[in-house]
Amino acid sequence: MNTQSNSVLELLDAIGDESLKEDAVERISERSIISDLIALRATHDVSQSDIAEKMGCTQSRVSKLERGIDSDLRLSDIAAYMACCGYTFSAHMIPSSWTLMDKIKHHAFQIVNELETMCKLSKGDEVMEAGAARSHVETLTNLVKLVLESAVKIPCVETRLSEMIRKSGSGTAPSTRPLLTSQIDDGVRESKIEALIDC
Repeated sequence: MNTQSNSVLELLDAIGDESLKEDAVERISERSIISDLIALRATHDVSQSDIAEKMGCTQSRVSKLERGIDSDLRLSDIAAYMACCGYTFSAHMIPSSWTLMDKIKHHAFQIVNELETMCKLSKGDEVMEAGAARSHVETLTNLVKLVLESAVKIPCVETRLSEMIRKSGSGTAPSTRPLLTSQIDDGVRESKIEALIDC
């Protein structure tokens, strides 16, 4: 019987050889970063020769890098390879003890740092200052909307929003996402954030 598999792991599941599957999973995990780099290169239609020229090495060196495993990579290789595809390499060192909330705060401070850089760059230029002000408003609006859209996935918040929709006569189906999104938009516009997510 012919069956079609959507991934290597699905194919290995179909074969039923657990040791083969475990070996494949290990090999795939050893090449996670390299696979991402190759995908990045392919997406931007960059050849190994292009990468080699920009990195100042031979095409065979790039080929060897792509055939290797993640533990063989140097940070400088990753940074140089990504730069050839128009990307900047960035790494974060964070304590392993950090909670999810600590990580969220870290990213929030990163956003603030970028916004403050925008303020400094625009200072003294009226056009740039106006653009920076619009960017701040857009960032705030988008962040609030994204956070609320995430909060809707918490059952008590979704229930509360659904009750608000029913009371306002906007609809009756608690799981109707467009209505919830509309309610979120209203909350963002009217700054009724606590009313939307208070359980």
